[in-house]
Amino acid sequence: MINCRYSEADEQLVVLEYLAYELYNLLTEESFRVKPASVQFVTPGKKRADMDGKAFFIESEKEMASRLDGRPLKPRIISPKIMDTLAFARMSVFQYMIGNTDWGVYTRHNLKVVGTTDSRIIPVPYDFDYAGLVAADYAVPSQDIKVNSVRERYFLGMCQSAELYQQIIDEFLAKKDQILAHCENNPDLSFGSRKDAMAYLEDFFAILKDSEKVKKELLEKCNRRVRTD
Repeated sequence: MINCRYSEADEQLVVLEYLAYELYNLLTEESFRVKPASVQFVTPGKKRADMDGKAFFIESEKEMASRLDGRPLKPRIISPKIMDTLAFARMSVFQYMIGNTDWGVYTRHNLKVVGTTDSRIIPVPYDFDYAGLVAADYAVPSQDIKVNSVRERYFLGMCQSAELYQQIIDEFLAKKDQILAHCENNPDLSFGSRKDAMAYLEDFFAILKDSEKVKKELLEKCNRRVRTD
């Protein structure tokens, strides 16, 4: 990932998307690993760089799949119903946490799919620049989602038992302090970006701690977009 524009605000978008990858790393190994980088664009004959900005490298699909003891799957169409239930539910709640609706299963939109040696099929998300956590100025919600801004969360998970989702919720709540500390201690986030990201995530955790909000915002909104990408 590299910033194609050049301003402090645009630099922060790169840092925030990088942060999203790292937050998913905190929750599960079934995620893409990333490394920060600095990039310079230089015109021959010029003493100063035309652009000097932040970027990051993302693990290749083959490397990620191999690390998970699996291989990439590339079917033309795939159903979420055949995916590992726990992995898919975790991924869906994560996408809700960062406010991302720019993904879909059937055509693998912003998802890679891994088949493991123990016959599990795992979704691995990527490309988070349309997430509310990042809040890019060009980002818009998916057209089939009834929200006005990417900052509004909308759950796109499958309907599963309340017990399964409670297991996932407990996982997220157990990682709350670590997730918030990771934001707070990020040296590349500006004061404003850090404050905004932490407040956005605090809102998510407040929902998880309220059983009525969990029921209204997650459990009762499942299967709202099963076949649309």
